[in-house]
Amino acid sequence: DKPLSPELFEKFINTTKNKLKKRNRYFIDVPRKVTEMERLALDFHNKFPNAHLIMDIDHTLLSRKKGTESNEELVQETSKMCLRLKKSIRNTNIILSQLSRSVESPERARDFYDPRVSDLVWSSELEHDADTIILLHQPFRLNVKMYKVGDQSINAEDLLVAIVAKNRDGAIGTLLFDIDLAINKIVEKNFNKTGFKAPLK
Repeated sequence: DKPLSPELFEKFINTTKNKLKKRNRYFIDVPRKVTEMERLALDFHNKFPNAHLIMDIDHTLLSRKKGTESNEELVQETSKMCLRLKKSIRNTNIILSQLSRSVESPERARDFYDPRVSDLVWSSELEHDADTIILLHQPFRLNVKMYKVGDQSINAEDLLVAIVAKNRDGAIGTLLFDIDLAINKIVEKNFNKTGFKAPLK
């Protein structure tokens, strides 16, 4: 339960990167119905029973609907599909979802527009089913100049905030990163050793 040292963390990252380089990746860039995605995942598992499937759905509303199915029903169906797959083939599911416009409302300025789980589009289903929820936030895109962390203020330019709002098997808190989108580089800030804004729970 102790935080990783910077050296051990760097070793873990490099080891993981090397492992991922050796793994096959498959992309489906045509929108599919949720039932079709589930069938594809099961077919993959049957073909490669010893492989661990990581399914990345980008994003919830890009799946094809069934008839008159609403956006809310589509998100609910996607969430339940991921639960079924996790139980049946023990895979990992990553779902990207949009935030509602409420995060940009003026009254949220005092919290630097930090997103909340309730800001996820149709959040109730996702909040209930997900093991982990991470909310990504770029304060400078909402004209925040300085981002306050405890009693310190940090320049918000090129700052990425990752709020771990739910973590069924670990700590919650806020991680800070420096980003350079021109080269797609993200580096964790060296803040309070762990990078966490809030106390770990």
